[in-house]
Amino acid sequence: MRPEDSKSSSGKRPGWKNPWLPVLAAAILLAAVSLFHVLRNPKIQGAVKTRETVTAAEIEAVAGVLKDVLASHELKWKVLPARKRIRSLGVEVPSDLSIPTVHHSLQEGLLSSGGRIIRADGDPVSGRVALKIGLKDSCIMEIVLIPRPVRKDRGRIAILIDDFGDRNDAFTQSFFTLPGKLTVSVLPGRRFSRKVAESALQKGREVILHLPMEPEKKTDAFAGYMIRSDMSREEIAKAFSRALADVPGAVGVNNHEGSKATADRRVMQVLLDEIRERDLFFVDSRTTKATVAFDMAREREIPCARRDVFLDNETDAASIRQALKRLMDRAQTQGTAVGIGHCTRHMLEVLREEIPRMIDQDFKFIQLSEAVR
Repeated sequence: MRPEDSKSSSGKRPGWKNPWLPVLAAAILLAAVSLFHVLRNPKIQGAVKTRETVTAAEIEAVAGVLKDVLASHELKWKVLPARKRIRSLGVEVPSDLSIPTVHHSLQEGLLSSGGRIIRADGDPVSGRVALKIGLKDSCIMEIVLIPRPVRKDRGRIAILIDDFGDRNDAFTQSFFTLPGKLTVSVLPGRRFSRKVAESALQKGREVILHLPMEPEKKTDAFAGYMIRSDMSREEIAKAFSRALADVPGAVGVNNHEGSKATADRRVMQVLLDEIRERDLFFVDSRTTKATVAFDMAREREIPCARRDVFLDNETDAASIRQALKRLMDRAQTQGTAVGIGHCTRHMLEVLREEIPRMIDQDFKFIQLSEAVR
């Protein structure tokens, strides 16, 4: 047969007009069968990963943790214009605190809230670092670390809060999350002495022993813990050891009351010997003008400091604000000033408002151990 005989009478070849049509039809049929199989099989449907949703409460919990970390470094933040509908916080980092240090602290803090840093973008020109914060499968916010030159401090301020030990609840915990550094002084022999000291340490607060010492007015309070002027050397050493054991992690001592005992050179000599033997520092609360405690500690080259301002002799909020003003004046004049207050609601509320303002005015908050000399 000749080749032309295989053609039809019309002169065209038989079969599909387009050779790709059979392939396309087969692919559509296969896809339809596969989709039908998935829809009929629940196990296969479950294998398809769905995106986890993030609630507003979860986002706020992460934001709270991040702000606590920033506050622990005395860093402030401001809300930047939103980018792609996520919250953006700008944080100024002074040049004496490295951005990698802040980055690491934020990363460690996020572990407790289930969040993580999913990306860090640095600008080599400005030195800024933008951290993308993730939770579950979502990017929930951004923190921009902005380097800034160190401003000269107008003065250093150490605040000591006395009389912890009678409770360990949300109220006491609030003192441990205040911005800036502060030192916590815990009374021995109270129901929560040990627990509140441990809680403060866990929050990164410095803890010292608030040692009961005999006042001019006779009292039977703190029996077994109070240092009295009629005690022998052995009795003073025993009472001090018992009190110190009740406040784990204490790195220093200040007197609770003590208007009589701190004016007694014999008593102070014995007590200061015990303090030096344990490598602690001493702070004279100055509850009497007749005190010899600070001068004797300096004579013995024991690290020591003394109170400059009582913050709540008058316990109303307005008086506490005035006392803080006097403390700032002392810090500016002396270079360093020590203020002592107590764990009361007015004190908490005023410090929460005023510490950020004091930092804005270039006062530097330090731990009490940084104020001793």
